[in-house]
Amino acid sequence: MDIRCPNGTHINKNTGVCEKKTIKIKRKRCTNGTRRNKKTGNCEKKTTKTNEISIKKSSNGTRQNKKKKTGNRNDNNNIHREQTKVPGNIVLPNIMTRDRYNSIKDKYGHMSSWAIWAKQNGKSKSGMDDISFFYNPSQTLLNTLNPNIILVGLNISEKIDRVFGNFHPTSSNAQDYKTRYAVKDTMFWGAYMTDIIKSFEEKISGNLMKYLNKNKEFEKENIESFKQELIDIGSTNPILIALGNDSYKILKRHFPKHEIYKITHYSAYITKEKLRLEFEKLENKLRTNASKV
Repeated sequence: MDIRCPNGTHINKNTGVCEKKTIKIKRKRCTNGTRRNKKTGNCEKKTTKTNEISIKKSSNGTRQNKKKKTGNRNDNNNIHREQTKVPGNIVLPNIMTRDRYNSIKDKYGHMSSWAIWAKQNGKSKSGMDDISFFYNPSQTLLNTLNPNIILVGLNISEKIDRVFGNFHPTSSNAQDYKTRYAVKDTMFWGAYMTDIIKSFEEKISGNLMKYLNKNKEFEKENIESFKQELIDIGSTNPILIALGNDSYKILKRHFPKHEIYKITHYSAYITKEKLRLEFEKLENKLRTNASKV
């Protein structure tokens, strides 16, 4: 005999018991441009995902744009190349503030300088003694200075009386004019210039090298001073370029893990044209290496 269930109920075929009917509610489809939220069941406006850019927070808390992966394995490498393929590391030059500039001038002004000279006005050596632009530097000059490229000489030949007068001689016999010619309009213009051995006046480099061989501690003290100098000028992972064989040997001894580059010393028997070729070759090498990073 069939059992008839009361209105609003139906018989469960498995148990034979009358149970309350469950009403299936047919949900309307969401309109174009919206989609159903699985948690609330409500239709909500779609959020557009971009395949090109995603915004992430960097480690210092700022926001930066970064390309999302698109299936191309070289995408991240391409981003890295774009960030590092810059002259000077090459290096991104640190922005030279006026306060840092004045601090460098006070502490190292009588033993260092910058690879910037007044314009040649006539003969090759003209304008070499003009350093008036260092006294109250313009913002343009400050923006040109690059403490991440260091041209390293051996020592001073005589006492330097003028602030930032090193490598900017007043003597007509000096050969520094070759360096001005060699680095003009290259990535080395504006580089920091200093000597690896401080407070040792000697015109004959061989005499200084003999002294260093007998006084190892003196050399180590100068290396520590040089390392502190790099910190004080705001240098980060600098390109170290030795001017001559002797400064190159010293740098190689004490910076074995750092690549040291060598350029013929300007006082050597070399023309300014050949010296410029050396700087141009080095620049090409640095740019090529940077593009491979």
